[in-house]
Amino acid sequence: MSRSLLLAHGGGEGLNFESVLFSLTLIALGIVLFFRKTVKPAESLVIIAFGIAFGVAGLILSGGDAEGSATDPGSEGGGSAGGGFAAVVPALCEARRSVEADPDSARDLFIDSAHVPLHEIATEIEAEDREAAADLLEAKQAVESGFAAEDVAPGQLQADLDRLVDATVAGLSSIDVEVDGCP
Repeated sequence: MSRSLLLAHGGGEGLNFESVLFSLTLIALGIVLFFRKTVKPAESLVIIAFGIAFGVAGLILSGGDAEGSATDPGSEGGGSAGGGFAAVVPALCEARRSVEADPDSARDLFIDSAHVPLHEIATEIEAEDREAAADLLEAKQAVESGFAAEDVAPGQLQADLDRLVDATVAGLSSIDVEVDGCP
């Protein structure tokens, strides 16, 4: 997955590149204006202060640090060791089981428990197997479209969720995270 696509999805990469770039631009502008004396010194200092504040806010809101990702590998939230990744498949299986009786609950479970980790999984497996990453994202998109449609049959959603489970299991296998599909 490209860096720009990850940023558009808030891809859990930690440091938000756009926030840092914008804050550095404000700081640089404030410094240039201060030394060129084209504005009052107080105005330059205000611009610099906004730049610093925006940079700090960007770091805080991104949930990460300058060292790396916001999610520690292998932790509950995800990571290449599979700690959080393996939990996605049971959530997808539960959504599949409940889609016929309660589609809204199944959608909420999918969004709350699987949507973001599926993006992280696709990012992780892309380096090893681009085709598996593409299959995973296509299957995820089919499920999202099914949940968004008002007239989709529960059987179609179940089939789409089955395809997503299979793509997730295959993708995780490509990064040596072994999980079982739905029972």
